Amino acid sequence: MSLRRWLVLCASTALVGPAFAEAQAPTPQPPIETACVVDQDAPRRAVEAAFAELQTIHRSRVAGPAGQKLIDSRVNALLDRLVGFDLFVDLALGDAWDAALAEQKVAWRTPLRETLRRRYLRKLGSPLMAKVDVRGVVIRCDKAEVRLNIADRKGKHAQDVQLQLVASRVDTTTVWHAFDVAVDGVSLLETWRSRFRRIYADGGVSAIDEHMRGLAERYTKPE
Repeated sequence: MSLRRWLVLCASTALVGPAFAEAQAPTPQPPIETACVVDQDAPRRAVEAAFAELQTIHRSRVAGPAGQKLIDSRVNALLDRLVGFDLFVDLALGDAWDAALAEQKVAWRTPLRETLRRRYLRKLGSPLMAKVDVRGVVIRCDKAEVRLNIADRKGKHAQDVQLQLVASRVDTTTVWHAFDVAVDGVSLLETWRSRFRRIYADGGVSAIDEHMRGLAERYTKPE
């Protein structure tokens, strides 16, 4: 597969959720403390560690369909830890999310999560030949922008990537979750937000509901 596609897919660990599960009412979670981050190098380390773990997963691959399923399972677990999916949903759906009924929110999350997973994760190629160079980090309290340059080992086919991260603190541990990725200035979150904004403006919550049902039929069939 092309390096450009891999860049979007790899960086979109910011936007992909874990594997599909039956729709059910969300389990209430304890409040997570947020605080301004003092360690200016923490986002850089988090991104580099995530990329290294992704490479390790692919390096241990075994041949055959069973090997690919194992890769998918391990990458899903990695994404489950690192992705700010809830924040992405809230920002992408905006007013439509605020206006939706509780049962609609439950129904919408499943096809959206699975759509993102299948569109990006299933096409994910091996990152073993890619090189990531962190060019800069800007922290604003509990959020950070990490600017990357990703290219092949010869430095060719380079792409500029920006990851948007948010920090949460549980006890004394700070965890970074990615909620947007932009490749050469094109934000995946903004692309989805524009789409949902148009749908909501044309038909309100019912139009979003219909769109989500279409996604469910297309992307949540058993694999």
